[in-house]
Amino acid sequence: VHLLAPVTAEQVHNALEQLRSAPLLYGFRGGPPANVDALVALVVLLADATVGSNIVEVELNPVLVGQHGAIAVDALMIVED
Repeated sequence: VHLLAPVTAEQVHNALEQLRSAPLLYGFRGGPPANVDALVALVVLLADATVGSNIVEVELNPVLVGQHGAIAVDALMIVED
């Protein structure tokens, strides 16, 4: 799912719901649910930080989301000269 910054928490939640892997976030096969609010906050914070900057594209892959938070393991940011 692609979103254009700026984004709201509601837009990010809706985008996450569209993912085929969304069930993994909500407790798959009896496992504990991930902290979706932390993931949403990460995306909103990143989008807010890039608006008005010379960053034109951001890819976070992978992002690990557990019960206690979310962390981007790797990031690619494309900067426009």
